[in-house]
Parts: sequence; structure tokens; C-alpha cells
Amino acid sequence: MDLINVNLNIFNGTYQLFNEINIYTFIIDFLYCLTKLFYRNNFFVIEILILTFAIYLNAIGRHLFTIKIVDKLVHNGIIHKEHRSRFVRFGLTFLITIIIVILAGIFNYQTGCLKNLKILWSDYNNVDQSMPIVFIIPFLMHSSFYIYSTYALIFHDERDKDLVIFLIHHLIVILISTISYAVGKTYLTSAVGFLLELNEILMAMKIIFKLQFQFIQKNGEKLRLVFLPVFTITFVHTRLFIYPYIVLECLQFLKQSLGKSEWDAIYLSIYFFYFMIYIMNFYWTLLVIRATVYAFRNGLANLEDVREIENNIPNQNRNKMTINNNGDYNNNNNNNNK
Repeated sequence: MDLINVNLNIFNGTYQLFNEINIYTFIIDFLYCLTKLFYRNNFFVIEILILTFAIYLNAIGRHLFTIKIVDKLVHNGIIHKEHRSRFVRFGLTFLITIIIVILAGIFNYQTGCLKNLKILWSDYNNVDQSMPIVFIIPFLMHSSFYIYSTYALIFHDERDKDLVIFLIHHLIVILISTISYAVGKTYLTSAVGFLLELNEILMAMKIIFKLQFQFIQKNGEKLRLVFLPVFTITFVHTRLFIYPYIVLECLQFLKQSLGKSEWDAIYLSIYFFYFMIYIMNFYWTLLVIRATVYAFRNGLANLEDVREIENNIPNQNRNKMTINNNGDYNNNNNNNNK
């Protein structure tokens, strides 16, 4: 009941908050705040150069990961050739995300953000405060990875029906990360990044089932039987049972603090992006639960081969399933026909 009230308060509070805001005035204030931030920080020239270099490193890293690891595994028969692109995408996601989660976990452990949500906004109005290196490094990794990943989704990775929502999600993450950095919003960004990227690690781990090791192929169904409940429970717990409390804390703080900072428009935009992720979580969770039920009813073989289950697809065409890196699902038969 408490969780239901939390979600109701989020929807009601968000509606009331944005109902009090004049959209035209908000946009003008937002652009004015961004302009001030650029002037106060020398147009973020150093940050932009470092971020550009980090994006370049992501491109180099993907290339080296492909030719030095994935292609060798394909050559040695450990990975089937048809799964090569999947290993490039999700293997690299797994490696980078696990580093980000470890660094964000250290920062959250030191600050206690997730234990005491009041701390999430303790850096409110500290625009000129210097940031700890343990935050700056994951920020650079996170932002550059999502920027390059957006490029890869469009030009390199296999297209699927959820490309648009992937791009929207990536854009939101990039905006949250960069705008939060600009106003020194470290605690909230690190806490949410740590929490949600934990799911990314599990989602990327699905490629393990495609490795042609005897143990994995022999015990594939048993491993999937362990993986699926762990993934589903973790996903639902973080997205629907923890994240709403963070959103509600943000909402309550902003409603109390509105008008007390010259950066109100920036803080409101940050909340709006977090609220959009909050809405997306319901969509992704529905797909995850539906796919989980489907898998247990129809068998776990090739669980990782479907990205989406669609109600209008005949049962005979719904024979392969995979979980992509945002919890979405697609039918490979449909994708192959595109």
C-alpha cells in the first residue's frame, strides 16, 4: 500500500508541479541558465575536449575488443559467426558498465546516498563546488559510452523495433549526466546511475549462453533457469521498488525549494528527465514480466534470442526470445524479415 501511495504521489505531485509552470517562461529560463553556466565555466572547453577524447577511446576500445577478442573467439569456434555482432555490443557493454558500477558504488558507499535519500539533494545550489575524482571518472565513462553507443546503435549495431526508444533513453541519460555535471549535481546522478546500471550488467550477461563451451551448452537450460528469475527480480526491485522513492524524494525537495535558486529551471529539467525514466520503467518491466511468464510456459531454450513479445504475433512465430540492454524484447523472425 505504501508503494502504491508513493506512485500516486509522484503522478499527482508531478502534475501539480508542472501545472504551475509556464512552459514558455521555463524554456527561456532554462536557456538563460545554460548560458550562464557556460560563461561561468569558460564554456566547458576542457570538459568538452576530455569528453571528446573519451568518446574516441570508446571507438578505439570497440575496435580493439572486436578484432582482439571477439574475432579470435569466432575463429576458435567459441562464438558462432552469426552471434559476432551481439558479442561486440553486449560484451563491451558488460565490461564498461561493470567498471562504472564499481566506481559509482564506491562513491555511493562513501556518501551513503542510497541509505539516506535526504543526501541526494545536499549538493543543491553548489554549482561552483569542485567534484571528487571518484565521480568525475565514472561521469566521463558513462557520458562518453552513451554518446558513442548512440552512434553505434544508428550506424553499427543490428536494427530492432525498439531503436527509437533506445535512442530516447540514451538521449535522456546523456542530458541527465551532462546537465547534472554542469550544476554540480553529483549525489543523485551517482546513486541513480549505480542503481539502474546494475540491471545493464545482468542484461549484457545473456551473451554468455551463446559461448560454445561444453559446460554452458550442456547445462544451458539450468543456467537460464537461474538467470531469468534473478534478472527479473532484480529488475523489478530496482525499477519499481527503489527508484520510485528516489523520484518522490526529488519531487518533494523541488516543491519545497522552488524559487530559492537561480538554477530552478535546470533542476526542474533534471527531475523531468528522471520522471521520463520512471515512466519507461513501467513499460520495460511489463515486457520483462511478460517474457518471463512466456519463457516458463514455452521453455527456456534460446531465451536470449528474442527482444520483444508482441501480442499480434502468432504463437508459431514466437519461438525465440532475448533480453536486450534496456529490458526490451523483440521477435527475431520479424527482425529478419525487415
